[in-house]
Amino acid sequence: MQNNIVCLGYGIGSVNHPAKSLMIQILPVPSFCSPSVVILIKVQWLPTLSSSHGQLVKQLRDAIFQQQHEFIAWGWIDDELEKFRQFNLFKMSNLVYVRNMQKEFRPYYNHTHPHAPDCPVLE
Repeated sequence: MQNNIVCLGYGIGSVNHPAKSLMIQILPVPSFCSPSVVILIKVQWLPTLSSSHGQLVKQLRDAIFQQQHEFIAWGWIDDELEKFRQFNLFKMSNLVYVRNMQKEFRPYYNHTHPHAPDCPVLE
């Protein structure tokens, strides 16, 4: 019996060096349970997309970067992924449903943790 986990969203992050892009981190967010897998793509070591390993990378890419999926980033996803466009891992046009958790966090935090009058509110 095979279990199929339906992922409706993905958390996206990156590790960059001033001179080059290093790694994309993808965290599948299943709709019914805690995330259990983090996918790390070291872009400097990607196989050519025409190789057999490259075909597997393309299958993974096609499964993740679909227009109906939601992508969650800490900050603007365009800024997060811009340096990785050269590797042809995704199309920015496929990132339709995007959430900037950094932008959503402040109102949530201020509402959940009311401040005393002498304590400034995060803006």
